[in-house]
Amino acid sequence: MPSGKVKPSTNRKSTGKTYARNDATNQTHNAVPGFQKIKAALRQTGRLLAKERLNADVRVAMERKKKALEADLVERMRKERTLAQRYYKVKFLEQQKVTRKPGKTKYRLEESTEKKERKKLEEGI
Repeated sequence: MPSGKVKPSTNRKSTGKTYARNDATNQTHNAVPGFQKIKAALRQTGRLLAKERLNADVRVAMERKKKALEADLVERMRKERTLAQRYYKVKFLEQQKVTRKPGKTKYRLEESTEKKERKKLEEGI
């Protein structure tokens, strides 16, 4: 390239603005870890406690951590169970609505006398 002349770039000019990515790996929030993370932490703590040569203060801290993790796991399982029950009911009710709709439409179709109404109901079936 000759000196003094600068070849214009074919790339777009940068505005100097940076934008944060909006994906799950970039989000920082205080979400409770899932079952697998809690279970893995419990196993790791158990392995550490199984060592014979462990300082007393570290052992006490790990035992506290293990109890806290077990409590978190129990709480998480309880919440998951209540949510499962709630959504089971919702799914059941939605299924009932869906199964009743064709029967209601057929009944209305048999009872209807107007052409517009019949056409609309036939499209719904």
